[in-house]
Amino acid sequence: MDTDFRQILCDSSKKVAEIAASIVLDDPGRIKQVTEIMLADEYPYSHRAARVLEICSIQFPELFDKEQNTIIPALQKVKAEGVIRGVLKIVADCPVNLSKRNTGILLGLCFDWLNDASRPVAIRVHSMQFLYNISVHEKDIRDELVSILEEGYADGTAGFRSRSDKILKKLRAIGTGPENPERSNLSGME
Repeated sequence: MDTDFRQILCDSSKKVAEIAASIVLDDPGRIKQVTEIMLADEYPYSHRAARVLEICSIQFPELFDKEQNTIIPALQKVKAEGVIRGVLKIVADCPVNLSKRNTGILLGLCFDWLNDASRPVAIRVHSMQFLYNISVHEKDIRDELVSILEEGYADGTAGFRSRSDKILKKLRAIGTGPENPERSNLSGME
């Protein structure tokens, strides 16, 4: 029996998102349907589908891994901030295994979003976290990240400044010297 996720996602409650996620987790092949709805960029279904993907990815990051070649390139055209926020939360906080190509796409997007003060703080904070996670392994981006965080600090929201403080402290601790394997937590803040 085919599940009509659009019908399920007619409500924005957390409980409905959890029910939809449990359907996907019972049959992981259904993640494609959720991804299609999310990337259709149709409010409110896209936002709600992103929430389902997030719930699924927290429990089984491999589900996101299977869809990353569809999701990440599409982010370049997605307008729905709820979708962007949801995907960024996944890549910033879940132990997903991104391809080099998709990591490169996200690096560019996250630097753009972090620099854009008109973006919602959640998008900027998740971009910041993703960039930090990558900087642990790619020291070449550390200086640029520090510069952006310091420049945006004065005009940043409380949420921006709070996360910026944590990340700047960690960046200063790892410095620009040899990489410290104890600090290579790609799944998010310690």
